[in-house]
Amino acid sequence: MKLIHLSDTHFGTTAGREYEPGKRIVAHILENHLDAVVVLTGDVTNNGGRSEFRVAHEVLEPLVEGCELFIVGPGNHDVEIAGSLGRVDRRHFRAFRSKLTKVKAGYPYCMTIDGVQLVMLNTTAAAGGIEDLARGEVGYKQWVELSKYLEMGEPRFRVVMGHHHLFERDVGLELVDADEVRAVCSSRCDLYLMGHKHQAAQWSDVYGIGRVIASHKVTARPDMKVDAFQYRLITLEADGGISAEWQTVERSE
Repeated sequence: MKLIHLSDTHFGTTAGREYEPGKRIVAHILENHLDAVVVLTGDVTNNGGRSEFRVAHEVLEPLVEGCELFIVGPGNHDVEIAGSLGRVDRRHFRAFRSKLTKVKAGYPYCMTIDGVQLVMLNTTAAAGGIEDLARGEVGYKQWVELSKYLEMGEPRFRVVMGHHHLFERDVGLELVDADEVRAVCSSRCDLYLMGHKHQAAQWSDVYGIGRVIASHKVTARPDMKVDAFQYRLITLEADGGISAEWQTVERSE
C-alpha cells in the first residue's frame, strides 16, 4: 500500500500563502499517486472558520475524487476559533469532514483496506479553549476504543494517526496523555503518523512502536535550502517493511 502523509496545511483564504502550494501538491499527487491512500493529520485550516474550510474543501476535494482513499483528522487550529487562542467550536470541522469525505462516524475512525488497518484519532477531543493553548488530549474513551481496534483481526500493518506530537514536551504544545497513547500503541502499532510541530522527523522502534513519522507544514518549504514543497510517500511493503520517501513539488511547476 502507498500512503501519502500530509499535515498542517493551514488553509486560510485563496490569497493566503498556503493556497497555491496546496493546489500544487494536490496536482502532483493526482499526477503520480492515484493509487495512494492520502492522510491529513490535522490543522487543515489556520483559524477554524467556516470560510477557511470552504477553501480547504476546494483544494482537497480532487483527492477524494481521484485517490484510493482520503482520511482527515482535526488539529487544534481546526476546532479552536482563532487558532490556539480562541473558543472551541467543532461544528465547522465536522461539517467540512462530512461534506468532503461523506464520513459521519466519530473518532477514533477505523477501517481496514488491502490488509492494512488505519485508525485516525482526534487528539483535540478534550480541548478546552484558550486555557489549553495548543495542547492536545485524546481522552479515556478513545484509549479504550483504540485498544479494542488494535486487537481486532490480523492485518498486515496497523497504522495509527493523530495531529499532536507523541514526544513534544513544550508547555502549551504537548499531548497531555501522550504516555497513555504510547502505552496503548506499544507492541501493537507498526506505524504512527503525526504533525503539529511543523518539523519533519522519523523514529524507529521507539516505545514499542515500529515507526513514528512526523510531518512538517507541507504548504511551506521544509528547509530554506530547498526551493520546493515536499510531502512523504510511505510504502507498506509486502514483506513487512516500511519505506518513506520525499516527494518534491517544484515552486515553478
